Amino acid sequence: MLTEEVASRIGKGGAGASSNHSSPFIEIQGNANGKLTDLRIIVAAPAHKENEVYIAYAAVKEAPNESTLDQYESAVAAARSRIERNAPSISWSAIIGQVPSSLDKKSFRLTEGARIENMVLSSDAGLMIEAVQSRPLSLTRFAMAETYPIKVKGKSVGYTWEGASINAAKDLNLLTSLLSTIWCQLVDVREVPEMIAHGERSTPRHPAWSGSALFDREEWPWEVDERGIREVTLPDYASAAWKKLKKEKKLPLALDSFKEGLRCESTSPSLALICFIASIESISQKIFKTNKCKTCEGRRFISSKFKRTLDLVVKDERTKNLLGSAYNLRSRTVHDGKLHGIETTPLNPRSSFFESNSELAFQWQTVSQMKLAAQKLLVLALNSELPPRRTFSPE
Repeated sequence: MLTEEVASRIGKGGAGASSNHSSPFIEIQGNANGKLTDLRIIVAAPAHKENEVYIAYAAVKEAPNESTLDQYESAVAAARSRIERNAPSISWSAIIGQVPSSLDKKSFRLTEGARIENMVLSSDAGLMIEAVQSRPLSLTRFAMAETYPIKVKGKSVGYTWEGASINAAKDLNLLTSLLSTIWCQLVDVREVPEMIAHGERSTPRHPAWSGSALFDREEWPWEVDERGIREVTLPDYASAAWKKLKKEKKLPLALDSFKEGLRCESTSPSLALICFIASIESISQKIFKTNKCKTCEGRRFISSKFKRTLDLVVKDERTKNLLGSAYNLRSRTVHDGKLHGIETTPLNPRSSFFESNSELAFQWQTVSQMKLAAQKLLVLALNSELPPRRTFSPE
């Protein structure tokens, strides 16, 4: 058994100390038949990385058995939790918001403040004018977009800002993935988190890379048409969805993949399709139990599970056939490098009544419909409305 008084001892570590906080550690040592064992585990929270584990062996005569390792694993988990529980919270601020693209320049604006766990979102960051790469591609002209960044204030646990900033960054990534899924529009980190003690984040009139007085709000040559702005709010299920994401491992991955699909949709629709399908496959794994081949241990019926999962949100037969066949397009890209969209056409592809344009059809039909299907499935998962997990039976 593990020594209780040693396992519960907390000391101040000098190696991880900073000017603001000292870095604690917990030493765990076993007790066998009244004697301390020669295996020691140090659970520490150094400045550069929270809750790092150091394992020290001293003249170990034989490897610990499985039961002993289980006890150490439980002790390490308890020590990590205790170190984090005793750590202070550091306040920070950041800016998140829309990333305009040539595909979608329509602005959205958070109409009211909201709170998700220890993060407060506000819409008072102001209007920002941004340049967007034009289509067809050009070095002499650009398009312009209006965005309304969102200020986020939060608190993250850490004995130093180096450690707390990592936790803040992870929370911000998860937050932007959640909002991107809820609103079905890319939301990304625009200003990384910084300690409020160093000053709150604020929105400039225009991004620094534009470098032109043309973007200054007072000198803007025409009025912003607010009729085209999409007003958004956080739905009632947002807080419960956040708690669910913090507990689960696979669902956050599905949201991250969906967000990356939104990010590359305008420039690399073939890669966007891969991301959207990956998020749907992640949902299918939550619905259907894994079927493995007895010979190679590989997963079976992957594409069939994908199509069956689509049936939950796609009812139109034409759309079902379109998205079902898209799995083969995704496989051509993954395995052969085949691109299906505008990636291979630098000129601005135009549609015509007299001839079809496969690149445009792929982007505006296949990829767009797959995006909507993925978003609907992810929202079902966030609301815990997926069907009970069951064994997949191919028809």
